[in-house]
Amino acid sequence: MVPVHLDSSQQSPASTGGSVGLKPGDEIKNPLTNKSVGRLLAVQGGLGLAMVRLQEAFAAESLVCENRPLRVDKPVWWPPEKKKDQGANKAQE
Repeated sequence: MVPVHLDSSQQSPASTGGSVGLKPGDEIKNPLTNKSVGRLLAVQGGLGLAMVRLQEAFAAESLVCENRPLRVDKPVWWPPEKKKDQGANKAQE
């Protein structure tokens, strides 16, 4: 379960204090592959909680929920990404 941030530019003035038209159970997808990466659990305003497959969500260039862009924040405990050239340098040693 991770926090998600909905794109505030997609909110209408009437929905800024509510759930921006999204509801628990809405699917979160990678729009490039149209593959589901998880589901929205709760939403209030521009913030929510979601159950997602972390590796797939972090690897995606973008995510959407009901055609609205959203962002998943990496938890502080998630391992940092290794630089691509680090592996090449180790292989040369």
